[in-house]
Amino acid sequence: MSPQYKPTATNTVAFSLNRYAAVVAVLALSIMSYLPAAEAAVELDPADRPSSLSGSYLAGRSADISNDIDAALAYLTYTLEADRGNPVLGDRVLSLQIAAGEIEPALDLAERLTITDPDNPTARIALAASAIKNGRYALAKQELENVRKSPLTTLTSGLLRAWADQGLGRTDEALTSITALTGPTWYEVFKDFHRALIADAAGRNNEADAAITGTYENENVPPVGIVDAYARIKARNGDREEALRALNELSGGEQQLVGLASALAQRPEILLLDEPTAFLDLAHQLQIYQILRELHRKRNSTLILVTHDLNLAESFCSRVVFLKEGRIEAEITKDSDSSDPLITPELVQEVFGVESQIISDGTNSRVILSYGD
Repeated sequence: MSPQYKPTATNTVAFSLNRYAAVVAVLALSIMSYLPAAEAAVELDPADRPSSLSGSYLAGRSADISNDIDAALAYLTYTLEADRGNPVLGDRVLSLQIAAGEIEPALDLAERLTITDPDNPTARIALAASAIKNGRYALAKQELENVRKSPLTTLTSGLLRAWADQGLGRTDEALTSITALTGPTWYEVFKDFHRALIADAAGRNNEADAAITGTYENENVPPVGIVDAYARIKARNGDREEALRALNELSGGEQQLVGLASALAQRPEILLLDEPTAFLDLAHQLQIYQILRELHRKRNSTLILVTHDLNLAESFCSRVVFLKEGRIEAEITKDSDSSDPLITPELVQEVFGVESQIISDGTNSRVILSYGD
């Protein structure tokens, strides 16, 4: 092994914790919604592999710091294959697998990590979340008994334990255990939020309403998830006007995300979308299209959308049908082996009667259509 490669607990602690909260959020969501079976872990093409193990590790760390999850996962997984007993590296790969939605490989790795590091919090919480999802509530509580304590893991394991109790039909115990959680002041919003969700799941409408109302009113700018839960609970309790008022206070992009989440929760095989990014800023447009692309990649769902944005169609769509005066004017399919643009100036001229030029971004992965002179 190269002497430069030393991923120890000391020199990777910030690297390992910088996205832990996001990983916890993914695990918590997996209790209440289905996470699709993952594809095989991203693998490096032999031509892209660094010449040394330390090079692979440094490339993975650089990608991780840059929030390029797929690249970080590919490089660090390759490194872990040569250093399978490294618990710090294993923990990082596990976190990245969860963040990337690769749940099945993550659970396999979690099982391995608990052999060498029985108190590993990421591994234990992952296994507990999986057990809850599969209805094995007693096993989930057993997994959580072995979680190494810290403020974040105490909160996360406490909330998961409450959901396990709810799964066992012990709603009173679930709500009481959440109330009993003590820690930093930022615990309270999570406690109130999960109290509301558990009470709602148990059909205790008044308790759910009181808990979610407190959470909603205590936030100056409530996050989308809290607004969504608040509106749903209010609507179920008959206060449709207040539910609509809360949703209408969201920005256009946030409203689109809430609507998209509602649609995805039904696990459709075919999803029809009419102008999903209309009137949204660029950041929300890209976020929604990235969510849709991941949905197609991981669930193999068919997505059919109407859009007037040719740049987004070029960047995200594999097949485009152009309509003119109510009839199909052209239909094109992207060749996965070609870097040529899907939409050409000739096609734009034919369909829209507009002159355009294509400007490459230098990577052949996207183009920009510039209209006019």
